[in-house]
Amino acid sequence: MTADSPPSSARARRKPINQVRDVARSDSRGAAPARSEALAKDLQQVVAYRSLPWPSAVEDPALQLSADDTFEVGRLIVEVIHGGSRNTHKSRKAWSLRRIQKHILRGDSFATLARCVQTYETCRRLDLRPPLGDVRAGHLLNLANVGPAKQRMLLRKVGKQGLSVEQLRQSTGRTGQGTRRRQPSIIKALEWLGQHRLLDDLEGLSDLSRAEKKRVGRQIVQLREELKAVEIQLRRLGFA
Repeated sequence: MTADSPPSSARARRKPINQVRDVARSDSRGAAPARSEALAKDLQQVVAYRSLPWPSAVEDPALQLSADDTFEVGRLIVEVIHGGSRNTHKSRKAWSLRRIQKHILRGDSFATLARCVQTYETCRRLDLRPPLGDVRAGHLLNLANVGPAKQRMLLRKVGKQGLSVEQLRQSTGRTGQGTRRRQPSIIKALEWLGQHRLLDDLEGLSDLSRAEKKRVGRQIVQLREELKAVEIQLRRLGFA
């Protein structure tokens, strides 16, 4: 053995390490086709789901979703994408509502899709189908946690007495401080931004490191996309 040769014990220890590396390379080569197949399947699903007959209001931010539109969006999610499974907004799915919002219905918020699903599931329990007439999505959302007998009684009142969404909410007992809706996160974020002058000391950006500048750039892009989604939602509601 020369002075440059490693001792036999070192060679013995090195052999298993090399074997592990070889197995890892082999596994990665075998896993690559599987990952490619999974990605191809996901892409096919995205194309197929985007091609579903979504209501035109889904594609046009200027339009507000009607009760019939809300029903149809919920129906396509539950019956087509989720294969008819109940409790869509609670149980784990390969295509969660957040994933659907990110890849399929990018113009709608997660909350909007959750309301569509809840509206459809309420209609399904009551055997209701479009046209829903005087029944609005707000009526159906307020009926979601009421027993079937009371649901039908209140729906008859909506049809005969023209019960408004607020009147129905009071009839279901969903009033008072204990059931007050949580303030949207955008309100808190805008209040925080209002307390800070974003344009002060812009010259200080030149003192940031390259990595910090890139991070700021990414955050601005993300913020722009989120504000665009908020603007679209406000436009749907007729406030922008």
